Amino acid sequence: LDKKERLSKFLAKCEVASRRTAEEMINAGRVKVNGEKATLKTHLIVGEDDKVTVDDKPVSVPRAKLWAHYKKSGYIVSHGEDEKGRPALLPKLKQIMDKNHIISVGRLDINTEGLLLLTNSGEIAHQLERPSTGIKRIYRVRVRGRITPEIMSRLEKGPYVDGVRYKPLEVSVDKELG
Repeated sequence: LDKKERLSKFLAKCEVASRRTAEEMINAGRVKVNGEKATLKTHLIVGEDDKVTVDDKPVSVPRAKLWAHYKKSGYIVSHGEDEKGRPALLPKLKQIMDKNHIISVGRLDINTEGLLLLTNSGEIAHQLERPSTGIKRIYRVRVRGRITPEIMSRLEKGPYVDGVRYKPLEVSVDKELG
């Protein structure tokens, strides 16, 4: 660890439990830091020298991993169903992968299919999502209808969507059908 961190967040990173469940485990006396029973008042972990156990078994942050998943349409990229009851992808992946801690890097909407990056590291997700890192994102989109020069111009200038102005896009047409 490079900095002080909440114990519940550390346990979530160790894939022990969610933050909320980790707090319940701490309150139940199941967590020790350096051999002493932890409480929510002793919630900081300092550096790599701290020894944390849950049920007297040592825990540590797993090596950061990055996975690629081909998301099919029909799922939302979320940890649970939304208010409309639409199926969520992340709980299914957690079950299949036998992982408690999976973070999506960005998202794809319910009607979109494509490559979705997943990680167990919030730091990696944050770095990949930040525009300031300059990582170029390439999207290939199938469009019904014809892309007119006016539409291309609006995209290249930076489109407005729901009152939000987005950065200019580099746009090219691979081929037109029909």
